[in-house]
Amino acid sequence: MFGFFRNRKLINNVSNDVGPEIHSQILSALKKKDKVFTNQEEIGYLVGYLKIFVMYALSGNFIADSGVQEKCIKRICEGVHPGHLWNVFQRGDATFQLSLGGGARVPEFRKAYNLGQEEGEKDAEKFYNEEVSPQKLKQYLLREIKNG
Repeated sequence: MFGFFRNRKLINNVSNDVGPEIHSQILSALKKKDKVFTNQEEIGYLVGYLKIFVMYALSGNFIADSGVQEKCIKRICEGVHPGHLWNVFQRGDATFQLSLGGGARVPEFRKAYNLGQEEGEKDAEKFYNEEVSPQKLKQYLLREIKNG
């Protein structure tokens, strides 16, 4: 019972820490381009980036529960762009799951996902250890970071 309340508080804390940072990056990108997350590469990057960023935040609290991670990501997405960003994330996560079995026909998606994880981890480390605002998602959306 106490675990439920602890997890709920943790989900709120992580979402309240990370959500505004994600929101800020997306808004900054939208000031320079009309749309974001309109192609598989941007969606793949988002999925990898959010998964690792939230996992990093939760690992500091010794939580490795994928259910808690998913609840955090959903709360972040719904806070950033209600009714839309969570759907984008879910579609991207489904594409990622298909790619694990070789089912995804979008090789660039997988590259973007992997890059999102690499860059998301860097941003999370700087955010939590050095209190530096994350920038990699915005930079990717503005094509300042390219797939390898």
